Amino acid sequence: MGMHPNIVKPKGNPEIRFFAKDTLYQKGPAYFKDQMPKARADQLVLAKSPDVFQSQNISLVLQRHVSTLPTVKVILVVRNPTDRVVSDIVQFYAVRGHNMPDINSIIMDRAGYIKAYEYSDISLSKSVLLMSNYSMMYQLMAEVFPKENILVVNGETMIEDPLQEITNVEKFLKLPSFFSKDHFVYPEEKAGFPCFKLGDKADCMGKNKGRKHPPLDQETRNFLRKLFQPMLEIFKKQTGIVLE
Repeated sequence: MGMHPNIVKPKGNPEIRFFAKDTLYQKGPAYFKDQMPKARADQLVLAKSPDVFQSQNISLVLQRHVSTLPTVKVILVVRNPTDRVVSDIVQFYAVRGHNMPDINSIIMDRAGYIKAYEYSDISLSKSVLLMSNYSMMYQLMAEVFPKENILVVNGETMIEDPLQEITNVEKFLKLPSFFSKDHFVYPEEKAGFPCFKLGDKADCMGKNKGRKHPPLDQETRNFLRKLFQPMLEIFKKQTGIVLE
């Protein structure tokens, strides 16, 4: 969405931890505003708000968004929860440069205690399962934000048919239509993930996206399927989105 002419985003690190980090939130709205880019009257500012669902008090952090930005709109991107679990674990070890234990042992909580975050005592195995609990996330969001200000984007469709999901985002944000199918290409080296093409230049995901996933044992797959299936049925009723 950052390529849309009516969207601007923070330069450098677009992930602003203002709402989730107490020490930053205590600096007040002026501090948050200073992190934002200048925008024209016909432009919207798009910024990521990380660590919300890793916070000790999720509802409080969500409420901070509304208190600071009463008309804010939020976008939640979801994908196959099993793939999300594996991706989160692979990412956890890749960014730290550590050797990863057997992923099945981590998911089944047999690898011993692995601290997930410096600001929380939650284990890695519990954290990755929590971050795939989309029905819980949506319910907490719906308790704070008006439902018309929440958009859930299907990450699976974003890969297979990005124009469909991007068009939904444009409509949700009331932006002029800009993207077309010609803006998306699929280079072989990106393993099925689309790149955005503007003119002769293609903008693809960084190296931290689309990493190779280690295989899961059948026991682990059965465990995740049993865990996630009830959640996915609730999530379908909440949003109409079907994830396998």
